[in-house]
This record gives sequence, C-alpha cells and structure tokens, in this order.
Amino acid sequence: MAFSEDTTFIIFSNVLWSERNLVQHQVALELSRRYNVIYLNPPVLWDPTYKSRKYRRTFRVNGNLAVMYHRHVLPIRIFKRFFRVVNDLITERSIRSYMRNSTEVVVWNFDRLRTSRFYLIDPSRVMYHVVHNKFGEAGDEELASNADMVLCSHSSYVDLYKDFNDRTIHFPPCIAQEQDQSSSRSDSFEVSGRYLAFVGELNQD
Repeated sequence: MAFSEDTTFIIFSNVLWSERNLVQHQVALELSRRYNVIYLNPPVLWDPTYKSRKYRRTFRVNGNLAVMYHRHVLPIRIFKRFFRVVNDLITERSIRSYMRNSTEVVVWNFDRLRTSRFYLIDPSRVMYHVVHNKFGEAGDEELASNADMVLCSHSSYVDLYKDFNDRTIHFPPCIAQEQDQSSSRSDSFEVSGRYLAFVGELNQD
C-alpha cells in the first residue's frame, strides 16, 4: 500500500487494546512503524452513575501509536440518531487533536457498529476489515458498501462480501518478518486497483 509519510491512520477497533497481539493490534503496530496511528477502543456506553467529566483518555504505545479510550456522553437508546451524531462529533474532535499535520487520513475500521459517516475528519480512504464473519448483521452492509476496500481475514468471506463491494480481497493476518522463522517463506500478493495487500510487514517496500 503506498501512502505518504505524513498519513494518519485512524483504527476503529472492536477489541480493547492489549498485549494479546490480535489482528487489530498487529495492524496498528505494523502501521506505526512508519505512520501516525490512532487506535480507538470500542466506546464505553453512557452510564448515569459515572461521575467523572473526563470522557476521553489516551496513552502512547510508542511515538507513532496513540490508544484512545472514550465514553459516550449521551445515551444512544434515547433519540438514537441525534445522540449518536453528537457522540461521534465529540469523539472526532478528540481524534483531530492527535492527527498532527497530516495531508492524508485513512480510516481502518474493524467495528461493524461504527457509522460510515464522518463529520470533522475527512478520510481519503476507508478500509473495512472483516476478522470474524458478521455478514448481513446490523451495520455490516452499509460499511462494506461504502468502503473503498473490504479486507477479509479469511478467504471464505471474500465471495460473501463481493455482493456488497467488488473491491473485496483476502487479507491474511499480518506476520512480522522477525516473527517468521520459515526459510521457505514467500510473500503473497493480491492487487486490486491502486491497493496492494500482502503477507508480511505492512510498511515494507
């Protein structure tokens, strides 16, 4: 994948940040070797008993990777559409403060419950990454249809998601070169338009 050096990747994850090295964490870590990366944990739902006014907190994993915890300010079960927009606006405002002076913003979305609409950020590309088969569930079709590319961790998902988006490819879990001890390893490439997906480091040339 060819991106400029001052690209910011915003990863909407469906799993919390941890050291378990899941696909979501692998992608974030590999991208952060070269690019600015903001990793958003799944939001904590609104809770009236929560006293703190601090709805966002962030820590850095390394110089290029920031992990953001955030909480819904308003309950989306009430006035669902309007309150969801307000929650998204507040979250995007927080994201912008970590975008540096990026000339390009890429959204890498793992979470089918995230909206495909953006208000304060203007991504040049939106990737929808399907790790587990949630085909046809709420939000899935909208995200897949509106994405610039759908990445499927398992090859069996590709034909399903091509019904929503022709730009669907198999994107196996990342394996860092230093973790692969196989002497017979060969990189696997799949090309679709201006995108290139491969097994190996995401930042290799």
